[in-house]
Amino acid sequence: MTTVQSIIEETRHRGAIRTSGSFQDRQRPVNPIIVDADTGDELWTAGACADHLGGTVRQWEAHVARGSAPKAVGQIGRLRLWEAQEVHSWIVRRRRANTTLRAVEPARS
Repeated sequence: MTTVQSIIEETRHRGAIRTSGSFQDRQRPVNPIIVDADTGDELWTAGACADHLGGTVRQWEAHVARGSAPKAVGQIGRLRLWEAQEVHSWIVRRRRANTTLRAVEPARS
């Protein structure tokens, strides 16, 4: 089983996390994927959930605080994690619920 610390050390070893250099060097874009070792489920941070929602982290956190968004399934330090499939399904259901259908009268010939 891989621990979070071993992932950080491996990432640091490969150069994705830099501990010295200019600020721009340390801010090199990375795209980490967090997977639950027991279930194989992909887990998302609040930022990833917000990106998928098409909003900001603040908006995502507001949905979580109101209890309308899925609950976090775990935490690494202070970083909360949500199951990606559950978040995706919630967003799809939310968009469907917000879609209104309007009756259109047929055109007269």
